[in-house]
Parts: sequence; C-alpha cells; structure tokens
Amino acid sequence: MVYARHNGFCLETQHFLDVPNKTHFPSPVLRPGAIYRSRTVYAFDVAG
Repeated sequence: MVYARHNGFCLETQHFLDVPNKTHFPSPVLRPGAIYRSRTVYAFDVAG
C-alpha cells in the first residue's frame, strides 16, 4: 500500500485471538506477583 505524505499506521500487540475459547492457548491473566515479559519485533522492507 502506498501512503501519502504525513500518513501513518498503528501496530498494536495483543494476546492470542479467541483465547477464552481455546483451552490450549496460554491464559492472558496475570496473577499478583507474577512477572510478565514480552518482546515484539517489527521488521520492514522499503522498496524505493
């Protein structure tokens, strides 16, 4: 997609989709005292 000058887009991280209905997915609930770590990597290629 070609964006015009000064346009932008947003990328938002989220937990697994449909997690309440998939018992094999990890729970999104963070209990008191638990440690949460996450890493998100975005990689882009620009053709010019």
